[in-house]
Amino acid sequence: MFKTVFLLLFFLSFSYISNAENFTKGDIIEISINNNNINIVKNLIKNSSDANLTNKSGQNMTTIAFLSRRTEIFKYLIEKGGKLNYRDKQGRDILELALYSDYEEILNYLLLFQKDIDSPDKNGETPLIIAAKKGYFKVVQTLIKRGASIKKIDNKGNSAIYYAVYNSNIKISKFLLSKINFVDDKEMKKIIKAAIFNGDNDFAEELTRINNRNSKYAFMK
Repeated sequence: MFKTVFLLLFFLSFSYISNAENFTKGDIIEISINNNNINIVKNLIKNSSDANLTNKSGQNMTTIAFLSRRTEIFKYLIEKGGKLNYRDKQGRDILELALYSDYEEILNYLLLFQKDIDSPDKNGETPLIIAAKKGYFKVVQTLIKRGASIKKIDNKGNSAIYYAVYNSNIKISKFLLSKINFVDDKEMKKIIKAAIFNGDNDFAEELTRINNRNSKYAFMK
């Protein structure tokens, strides 16, 4: 507690002693977030207005915590009403950025706020497709538990299973295959071809046996 008060007094006195522009409340919160000092953040942020204060770049405190990978602070700000309205120059929101940047620690937390678990990005990729593509097994498991559809395909016509096989992620491939009853014949042939292309011959043979065992496929239409 003493350390927290001391730091607050330091920031405030520094701005006073120097003839520089006074620190705003948002400045102090941002510095505290970057220094990962959750105690100061908790003392300063009591409601959604505080959590959504913005810096000179227009980023709110919740976004700053996310981009700085301050997980506990980020969660606290969300609890206080911080908005997840940030998008980067490519138009990707926080969930997409977490998927693409290997931020599994916060990703499972973000999924709790995702209303449409199969919402695609501009490339038609759902969170499950991205997670399978990137090889995030725990995220794939979480998405399946949340009801993510394995049927979905992106703008290129590829599914989560295809990308898992294409990237030689046998663990994710087998997990996804265990969660479905049938795979469309065309899709299965594409998957087998990807396995052969990557030199995963044992897995390709296993897929071929599955393909031969099923005379009809009614999964991906």
